[in-house]
Amino acid sequence: MKLNNTALIAIRLKLYWVLLALVCLPTLLWAQGYDCDEPLFPRYDRKARLWGYTGVSRQFVIPPTYTKAYVHEERYAIVLMGMKYGVIDCNGTLVVPAEYEDIDYFNVGRGWAKKDNLYALINAKNKQLTPHLFSEIKPVTNRGSATWVKKENKWGLFDKNNIRYIVNPEYDAVNNMSDSAAIVKKGNEFSIFDYDFNTIVLDKIDVIYNTSEFYMAYRRLGKWGVIAKSSRTILTPTYDTVYQEGGFFVTKLNGKFGLYSLRGKQASAEKLEAVGKWNEDFLPYKIGSKWGFARLHKNPLLIAIFDEAGFVQDSVSIVIKDGKYDLYRVASDRLVATKFAYDSIYRSYKNRIIIGVKDGQHFVIGNEGNRRQSAAYSYLFADDTLALMRYKKGAQMGYVNAGTSQEIGGLYDFVEAQQFGFGIVTKAGKKGVINTQGKEIVGCNYNIIKVLKRGNMVYLQVGNEANFGLIDGLGNRILPDEFSVISLEGNFIKVKTKQGYGVTDLKGNYLQKPSFTFMANEVENGVSGFSFPTVVQQRKKFSILVKPGAEPIGSSDSLKILGDAMFASKEKQGWQLWNAQAQPKGKEYYEAIRPFVGRVAPAKLNGKWGFVSQAGNWVVKPLYDEVLPFEKAFTYVKLKEKWGVINMQGQVIQPAIYSGWEEVAGFRRLIK
Repeated sequence: MKLNNTALIAIRLKLYWVLLALVCLPTLLWAQGYDCDEPLFPRYDRKARLWGYTGVSRQFVIPPTYTKAYVHEERYAIVLMGMKYGVIDCNGTLVVPAEYEDIDYFNVGRGWAKKDNLYALINAKNKQLTPHLFSEIKPVTNRGSATWVKKENKWGLFDKNNIRYIVNPEYDAVNNMSDSAAIVKKGNEFSIFDYDFNTIVLDKIDVIYNTSEFYMAYRRLGKWGVIAKSSRTILTPTYDTVYQEGGFFVTKLNGKFGLYSLRGKQASAEKLEAVGKWNEDFLPYKIGSKWGFARLHKNPLLIAIFDEAGFVQDSVSIVIKDGKYDLYRVASDRLVATKFAYDSIYRSYKNRIIIGVKDGQHFVIGNEGNRRQSAAYSYLFADDTLALMRYKKGAQMGYVNAGTSQEIGGLYDFVEAQQFGFGIVTKAGKKGVINTQGKEIVGCNYNIIKVLKRGNMVYLQVGNEANFGLIDGLGNRILPDEFSVISLEGNFIKVKTKQGYGVTDLKGNYLQKPSFTFMANEVENGVSGFSFPTVVQQRKKFSILVKPGAEPIGSSDSLKILGDAMFASKEKQGWQLWNAQAQPKGKEYYEAIRPFVGRVAPAKLNGKWGFVSQAGNWVVKPLYDEVLPFEKAFTYVKLKEKWGVINMQGQVIQPAIYSGWEEVAGFRRLIK
């Protein structure tokens, strides 16, 4: 049977994908850490609200019984059961009981298990290979054996395989640079520890910092050098200063600068007067009184002929010679065709445009110096948007589309930077608005104009000191100029007249006639904000307005919103919990109550804090001197001047034995 070309191509493509899958699948499985005979994937079961493991068919092989499950590495996986960690094998057998506060880096059949805030080394049979001695651990690599361990505030290097110290605990701090080396600190000095030789290769460092992802600058015995994070020396410490500028290391010695490649090859000895900013593989430098450019390839230093030179963008640099400006195309080592014709040149890095100035006139020019505009201006605001860029013509101002060179609208006494595609203009002391087509959608009749964006819509709030109106982005009138407050929230507009607060829709139709002396989402001496349900006030009493047009519900001297459509009213006996229908929830009157987080709210009774549900029931009884809002399923509580952790069932996760807590990188942690 003969096959046509299309069929042959289809067969070849299928064979290609099969071969690709055979080649890549083992790599992908290893990368994911699936080291069992059959791949196992941690999977969350929404019905059970627990984790288990599935095979490639996505059917549970190990039932969902875990609070959290992690991938298998070398046939073992760490699991969380309740609030304790254990280890299972590929069959789901619990080889290490779930009795630890934490288990980390379980590989080579061994891992670090934490109990009473201290780590010990255990094996897959839960045999303790070291006592619980270490307060912190840092592995050299996730799958390796060498691990930095902290014992009694000192760091040492431990070998998990041979169960012995490679380096005894003697360092105050340690930080891995790479798989090849680490920075260690003892007293006020840093050293570089090399893992290949298990020894210090560079010591007596008093300052060290990253210059980039791969390199570090350091000071040793008063001089600066550079080392790669693999521990390879790039520049020996012989310089007064060293820093990285793009593809070069810049050195300074005896007041002069030098340049070196990232491999340490010299591009210039320390004879330069100044060095600029690196960009697009070129670095401006000054030698004697002239500026030139350094590059990494071919001849490192181009001839220095300019009085001044800026950094390169879009292949060109602004240069000055004999007081005149030009553009220099660095890669081809040539000036553009303007022959230093400009009095000044400046650029917008934001908009990537160049402005030339000649005889006091400003205009956009191209990278070849060609003039892109027929019009010239006394000033161009180059960092404005291209579609509405402000310009000056003598004493007047206007807008121009810098991309098309088309002027937008007319001339005004003053124009403001555009907002959401609209420009606020002033003529004869009064403000108006134009759009990107130059149409004056609001005449110059107002003292105050605000541009408001809600979702995809833009609105213009216009007014004269006391009275405001609202216009949409097409120039259509929504509200007349008769309101002292206009607040857009969602699909509603809160307004205020002499009669009080009311609500309109986005077309300006009244949904709630102005009648309230107060309308906001929090009340205790008045706080701004607005959405439904909201708090309103009539005749000195506060109520709940569930939606516009409805009758207010409830009555209280003080009322505050707690979130999740829950409120608290202030009564003689204390704060009472209300739902959005002003129905009391629970029988308690609280000394204080805070907003709901995770459907529970902190509440205070008889001087102690606990947590109540939206039904008004105690979820956590009032036992504590202070509490924090829940984060996920846990919170911090204070008891007898000490802090601990509880869950939403009130169970103690960490006893109250800590002096305080702190927040680091967005996470809370207890302090001893």
